[in-house]
Amino acid sequence: GWNGLYFHNASDADGAESNLEYCVIEKAGQSGYGFTANIYCESTNQPTIINNIISSSNGYGIYLTGASTTTKIFKNKIYSNNIGIYCAGNSNPLIGGSVQNGNEIYNNTDFGVQNTSSSIIVNARHNWWGHPTGPYHPLTNPNGLGNSVSDYVDYLDFHTPEISVEPDTVEFNTVRVNTTSIDSFIVKNIGTAYLNIYQIMSQNPEFSVLQQSASIPQSDSVIFYVAFTPLEMGTRTTKLFIYHDAFSSPDSLIAKGVGIAPVFSSNKTSIDFGNVGIGVLKFDTIYIKNTGTYELNVDSIYSTDDQFTFYPNNLNISVGDSQGIYVAFQPTRLGISSGKIVFIHDGISVIDSIQVSGNGVTDIKDEKGMPEKFKLYQNYPNPFNPTTTIQFDIPKTLFVTLKVNNVLGQEVATLVNENKNPGRYEINFDASSLPSGVYFYRITAGEYVSEKKLLLIR
Repeated sequence: GWNGLYFHNASDADGAESNLEYCVIEKAGQSGYGFTANIYCESTNQPTIINNIISSSNGYGIYLTGASTTTKIFKNKIYSNNIGIYCAGNSNPLIGGSVQNGNEIYNNTDFGVQNTSSSIIVNARHNWWGHPTGPYHPLTNPNGLGNSVSDYVDYLDFHTPEISVEPDTVEFNTVRVNTTSIDSFIVKNIGTAYLNIYQIMSQNPEFSVLQQSASIPQSDSVIFYVAFTPLEMGTRTTKLFIYHDAFSSPDSLIAKGVGIAPVFSSNKTSIDFGNVGIGVLKFDTIYIKNTGTYELNVDSIYSTDDQFTFYPNNLNISVGDSQGIYVAFQPTRLGISSGKIVFIHDGISVIDSIQVSGNGVTDIKDEKGMPEKFKLYQNYPNPFNPTTTIQFDIPKTLFVTLKVNNVLGQEVATLVNENKNPGRYEINFDASSLPSGVYFYRITAGEYVSEKKLLLIR
């Protein structure tokens, strides 16, 4: 025939009782061929059918017939058949009957359980019928949205799932913008039937649940993981809606966190050095500030024109702090030059730049002529490692000394010790042999004396 499993009369078998456990029986019954079923139990045979999946029959999931048939049907999934369990010929099975032995009977086309014998009330208590409102019966449970049952079926005490979610808020604290942090919440089934989670939706795309569905047995739980990827700074929040088959669907919980990021800011957008003599060094200072909420790392700095140089080559700036960068223009050709000092960093903007320009002129001293007064310039770069440049102006011929002392006043280097004609001078100081620390350079030219501080950092 067209039956999947056939339990014959006891006289045709070795014994009156059999067990069928942990099997998948599906697609055996075909409509139009009489009594066709995934499982067919005849007359006096009394099998125990437990922990099986019985599905997808165009006829019957289980067909029972015979007055002495007290088949026990426990803990099975019976779904997507034309009729889930069909009771004929005064058969009197025990379908579930207790909290521990309940079945899941759902999505069967005509009936979950159909009993054709008016003299027998089939015990089908403590089962799950596919919806927390219980099975549909036009008279006794017209509002039931679960699988239908016929007359003469006792479906009371039907199982229902019930959901519990802990915690009610998932707290991520602080997370870098455009990076991902993972946290979790627990869904527990505190009901008496399987709890099916169908979907979990977030109002805010910065939060997502990695696992979207689950089937949770009674008294069991599942951990769901939430990913938080902030796209902006500040407090970010969402509601997570859990869609399931318990009464309270959808349930919700809150997820929140704080997006943090460094923000690059500068006190200037451009520097114009003006007219500068060929070979003469002129410098300015830019201050880079971190206006964000996380440490700013400037990993690389470069110039698009090698006449414009800078120091230092990288920066690490705490929240709210600033650091200076020295920018110098030393023209090697006549005319206007322009370029950019480009900063590559881990802030939100990633790449920023400062426009620089200057005009190279023929007078290598000063565009106004010879220096009119003594002047000692701040060294560049400063801080430095291990070399730096010191410039000074001399308006008349004099004997000049330029010396470097440590913080104790001890002389560590003599850079100039000779007569100098009027002009601007540029001296390179190499501190390779000195330890890190604060030093002072001092110029003496006649009655003119000036001193400035420089910082050596290894």
